[in-house]
Amino acid sequence: MKKVRVYLVFLIICLIAGSLYAQETWKNFTTDNGLPANEIRAIAEETNGIKWFGTEGGGVAKLDGDTWTVYDEKDGLVYNKARELVVDKDGILWVGTPRGVSSFDGKTWTTYTTENSGLASNHITSIEVSEDNVKWFGTNGGGLVRYDGKTFTTQTKKDGLVDDYIYSLKLQDKEIWVGTALGVSKYDGTTWKTYTMENSGLPSNLITSIHIDDDGVVWLGTGSGVARFSNDNWEVFSARTLYDILDTRMVLSITRDKDNILWCGTSTGLWSFDGDHWQGYTKFDSELKNDSHFWSIYEDAQGTKWFGTANMLTSVNSKAEPLKKSSAPPLQMKITGNYPNPFNPSTTIEFYIPDSGQVGISVYNITGQKIKTLLAREMPAGSHTIVWNGKDDNGVNVASGIYFFRMQAGKEILNHRMMLVK
Repeated sequence: MKKVRVYLVFLIICLIAGSLYAQETWKNFTTDNGLPANEIRAIAEETNGIKWFGTEGGGVAKLDGDTWTVYDEKDGLVYNKARELVVDKDGILWVGTPRGVSSFDGKTWTTYTTENSGLASNHITSIEVSEDNVKWFGTNGGGLVRYDGKTFTTQTKKDGLVDDYIYSLKLQDKEIWVGTALGVSKYDGTTWKTYTMENSGLPSNLITSIHIDDDGVVWLGTGSGVARFSNDNWEVFSARTLYDILDTRMVLSITRDKDNILWCGTSTGLWSFDGDHWQGYTKFDSELKNDSHFWSIYEDAQGTKWFGTANMLTSVNSKAEPLKKSSAPPLQMKITGNYPNPFNPSTTIEFYIPDSGQVGISVYNITGQKIKTLLAREMPAGSHTIVWNGKDDNGVNVASGIYFFRMQAGKEILNHRMMLVK
């Protein structure tokens, strides 16, 4: 009888410990517990499990177990806005910033810019590393740059790339996919092939993120939802094709995990897709503590998922229960923002209206003068995007500076600030 009691006590302790452990599977990181800045733009991992996080303004942070180490401009990083990270085949970290790219071998920082290398632009938006350790850099205005360790070579619109302003890159075998605001181009080393709304099933020409899964399926996060490309066939998931699917439309990050669940980060929440059903999550209706701008999603070697947002870093280990969703409060009209901002030459404005009705959106200059009418028509309820190409109502390119777009639906009026930089 005594042995039975001891066993029961032991079992209860194990159950309590297991319950406590399960509760600890969701973790949030901010400047209060190690991060140098709360906005996380990029995530990378070394083969030994060390994680790297690129922050907006705080440099890069290394997480080794429970220990944080921060590197910034004082240490040799070219710029503290670390918006792209990748670890190459030699274990060297590469950091893309708006002022150039830096590499770190664990001891020494090396910086590449247009002044000291063959980079076509200092504004690095994306980085990919091939199996033979060749680095590919997507730039803002300079096209696609290839670096084999000795020589920089550049591909631009003159060579066949759809646009020189690149938002995303992804390698597939010996081909590279290049996402821009004007469509997505694929390059095999010799020939370019471009897909746009005009010649494919893309729901938007703005390609913000790309993921290629183990089956070779290409997933494209766009300004109007997700596109899936496989065997020359297109399938689109957006508010235009399925009711309430990806209602925020602009997908900032996308990846497919080891359980074949697709995760899509947007500017106002997180979405998952199991192949049959979509599920959305926000801070109002799930365990998420923040849902603003999911810039990066990464699954590490242990199956832990990391979500980098505008306000914190969240990790969810493989033992966590599925993300739960409860009823959400009614949404109000809102301007989610414009992407990119600052921008050149165009930007995509994202907004939400809870009810159908007449919607007007106009652009004003700093003096309050209306220069462009972007929208004036009946719109259905839900999230929408509209592109401003930086031109006024006469088709003339406007000057660099601060502009405001004003949105009116019914009696409600909202304003948002944006900046054009040439």
